[in-house]
Amino acid sequence: HERALQALEVVRRGSTRDQVLQEVWVLQRVAHPNTVVLVDLFVGKRTCALVFQRCGEALMHRPSCCVGNEENLRLVARCVLRALSHLASLGIVHRCVSLQSLFLVGEKVEHGVVLGDFHCAVPAELLAEQASTLEACLRAPSGRRLYDAPEVGGGRPAWGYPSDVYAAGVAL
Repeated sequence: HERALQALEVVRRGSTRDQVLQEVWVLQRVAHPNTVVLVDLFVGKRTCALVFQRCGEALMHRPSCCVGNEENLRLVARCVLRALSHLASLGIVHRCVSLQSLFLVGEKVEHGVVLGDFHCAVPAELLAEQASTLEACLRAPSGRRLYDAPEVGGGRPAWGYPSDVYAAGVAL
């Protein structure tokens, strides 16, 4: 099996080690055929290297694979919605569904699609513990405003499974 390496410079990325480790915590729990697989993790003083099972290109780089092909679009939608349903069953909100976070499993859509890019994911266990910061977090845009549901940023907690599904709809 091929592997892909993502090296994250914690300081440059603007993340704390705890935020990166929270992403890893989420990745270790979301094992599903339609989510990216974290194979290994290496933690240094200033960097963290995440090793994933190798995927194909992000869908944003291959829009022609779905344009005008209803069967491929249906397959992609099925894969993404299965991944989001699985996350919801675990009480995890992805918060960053976009074409940049959807990856081909192989060279073709027929091989499947996986959801990746879990840096904004929020586990339910932390939501209850961080209720005061949670509201600000849930109201904040994801950083990919084009994909945000209309209620996000509207002054009330808005992130959840419906917002993830909305973002998937925009992406597709």
